[in-house]
Amino acid sequence: MPAGSPPVTSPRRRLLLGLTAGLAAPFLARVHPAGAMENVTLVTGGAEGGPADLWLRAFAPFLERHLPHHAVSVANRPDATRAQLLAGIAAAPADGRSLGYVVTPDIFAQPGTGRASGLFRRLRLLGAVAEDPLVLVAPPETSLASLQREREPQTLALPPEGSTAALAAPALQEHLPLAPLHFPSAAAARQATLSGNVSAALVRLSDAITAIQEGRLKALGLALAERCALLPETPTLGERGIPLVASARRGFALPATTPDAVAAPLSTALARVVADPEYVAQSNAAGILPAFLGEADWTRLVRQQLATLKL
Repeated sequence: MPAGSPPVTSPRRRLLLGLTAGLAAPFLARVHPAGAMENVTLVTGGAEGGPADLWLRAFAPFLERHLPHHAVSVANRPDATRAQLLAGIAAAPADGRSLGYVVTPDIFAQPGTGRASGLFRRLRLLGAVAEDPLVLVAPPETSLASLQREREPQTLALPPEGSTAALAAPALQEHLPLAPLHFPSAAAARQATLSGNVSAALVRLSDAITAIQEGRLKALGLALAERCALLPETPTLGERGIPLVASARRGFALPATTPDAVAAPLSTALARVVADPEYVAQSNAAGILPAFLGEADWTRLVRQQLATLKL
């Protein structure tokens, strides 16, 4: 390399550097005098206007309400892979001003390989604020008994590989003779079921709640340990003889080096959000269960999931 030439950086390295810089950028030169607002940025890998972005932008005002003297915003990193997003969160300044939005166990599954990224130990799972259980849905005339019969075609619509539903599908298939068919999104899997092009779908409740409430889809069973107040007449899959309990957990992560003194107020604010009646109502309307899991409990749950799924 000629003297004075800039170093050559690989495209992957440039993307990771850009992601890390993006996490830190809003705070590098900011000075906060006494009484001034401080910024907290919720970082997601989803594109603007996508499901993750819309959920975060609806969540941000609640965190701002319960985190005094802080302004909460959302930053999108749509070009980052899951591993790059996790690496960017892990490498961000440990000052509590950047919270990575993560959905577990999805975030630790790498589509196409099934393996976790190996970044788990470099993160603090600050707290989960929502549970999004899986639900088995089918056209209204479908019964679980009809799905258990050996006949063709019997197809199970699934969101993309690496999603909670895709990870849980093998356990369901031990009890139902359904061939998996992955779609580009949960919305596409839902639509295929609404159209009668597949026998059933396994999706998150939030992806199907409206169609269920309108009677356009039938909820055959929820992947919960007990019945849900949102759908009190819907049995659990366990009640139907299928011992599957599986939910996505929505929450936030920090670099593992974040001091307790920084993490604790943020965790307290998240717990207060989950207890906020307006947040509860908003979550329930979207088919999401408001539920707080602190760092220790969430970390323990994710470790169990990664071991069970062999990720």
